[in-house]
Amino acid sequence: MQKGIEQDATNPTLFALGASLAIKEENLDLAENYLKKARAIDPENQAVALSWSNLLLAQHKDEDNVAFLEALDKSDEVDPQIYWNLAKSYDRLDDVDKARENYLLAFNALQDSADFLHDVIDFFQSTGATAELKAALTRYLKLVPDDVDMQDRLDELNDEADDQQ
Repeated sequence: MQKGIEQDATNPTLFALGASLAIKEENLDLAENYLKKARAIDPENQAVALSWSNLLLAQHKDEDNVAFLEALDKSDEVDPQIYWNLAKSYDRLDDVDKARENYLLAFNALQDSADFLHDVIDFFQSTGATAELKAALTRYLKLVPDDVDMQDRLDELNDEADDQQ
């Protein structure tokens, strides 16, 4: 990767790759440096923007992440991960309405992602959105049928519904 940058220091993909490797090695300062360079080369690159957002999430810089993602041009097709990242930051900032809005914006595109559904389930459970929680649990268990914890959560919801009838 270093040799690639030496050959072509104007390629944002190489810097993004370097950042990804630095994150895996938990060198967040180096990752930040690479992503700043990638963003300077191509500020409109959505993959680089997403990598920057992922870094901000990893650093728990939720206010910075929200400010960054909200400022992006969303007039073209937007990677649903951007909405997921916004939802995570808004959730950690206790802005439930904005978190819900962004989870729902990401839902159609990411409903087959177990990781996404896991986050959505935790969010709906924390907010007491029972109908949405049940739907997300059902969808998740179709993808990961052997997750005992999630099956227990769904059984608990069904038992509560039975008790109320």
